[in-house]
Parts: sequence; C-alpha cells; structure tokens
Amino acid sequence: MRNYRDDGEGGVFGYGGKLDIRPPYQREFIYKDRERKAVIDSILKGFPLNVMY
Repeated sequence: MRNYRDDGEGGVFGYGGKLDIRPPYQREFIYKDRERKAVIDSILKGFPLNVMY
C-alpha cells in the first residue's frame, strides 16, 4: 500500500494519512484459543467470514 504507516497504538494509516485503516481508538484484534479455532473451523467448512468495509 502506498504511504502505509503503522503507529502501533496510534493507529494504522495509508495513502499519506488519507486512509484510516485502524483508528487509534480501535484495539488490535486478539483472539483467544477458542475464537481462533472457530475462525479456522469456519474457513475449513467454507463459511464466509464477517467483513467490514
């Protein structure tokens, strides 16, 4: 991605700051073992994953 910048806790930005990929108030995605297994199981069964645009 052009002009991609990851400021850790400060957020993730692209296109020279014009695209706010992960705002500072949104925490990183951290799954517990059970949740991680559920995602993998969903993929193996061919189910769609939740996507936000």
